[in-house]
Amino acid sequence: MGRYRRRGRWAITAGGVAAEPRDAELALSNYLDVLREQRLRPLFVGVPDPRPFARRGLYTCPLAQEAAVIALRRFDLADPAMGVVRRAVGAAERAGLRILAADAEDPATECRVAVDATGRQLASVQWCRRGADDGVPLELVSWRCNDEDGPAGPTLIALIAAGLADYRARGVASISLGPGHRDWWPRGAPRADRALPGPVIEAFGPRWRTRWLAMLSGWQLPAAWHALH
Repeated sequence: MGRYRRRGRWAITAGGVAAEPRDAELALSNYLDVLREQRLRPLFVGVPDPRPFARRGLYTCPLAQEAAVIALRRFDLADPAMGVVRRAVGAAERAGLRILAADAEDPATECRVAVDATGRQLASVQWCRRGADDGVPLELVSWRCNDEDGPAGPTLIALIAAGLADYRARGVASISLGPGHRDWWPRGAPRADRALPGPVIEAFGPRWRTRWLAMLSGWQLPAAWHALH
């Protein structure tokens, strides 16, 4: 299901509804039913695929070209373009960092953490299985890192690289690093839900795709913008 932040009568949901692809349509319908029962106005921000929302009569409009997508078949640390990532991975290995799987609250998500030799957690990322039928089944939806590493530090880059390598070995074709900027994201979102810093995203050489807004009616657009800002 989805998680929303309430602002007045708005239920602001970042992205779509987390669900297995086979359950995505039903999950979205159920989520909308729950919001309707609670007399809330749905507002989806940063939706990667507007078609499921349009099929349910919702109004959709482009928001920004800010979804970073990685084609994993071309992800290779030996690629000259991966110099920043390669150096980050090398630094993590020399420091003795370990990449471990961690428990996730939502069964539709997978969490990985980077820990040092003492077991201290330095960074974490969470990947979510997306219901959108657009060939990108996984998306990075949250991240954290210690301040000493810096928001664009090598530990975070190495942790993401480990995830990409693992998903490639598991046969995943493409993966999203999420929206690239926070200018349009719901105000007050916690740090764990923020977009990755630009230098981290650019280190992986992504391509960019359109993100969308979805709401009940186009007449609600001015009020929706007010709710977001």
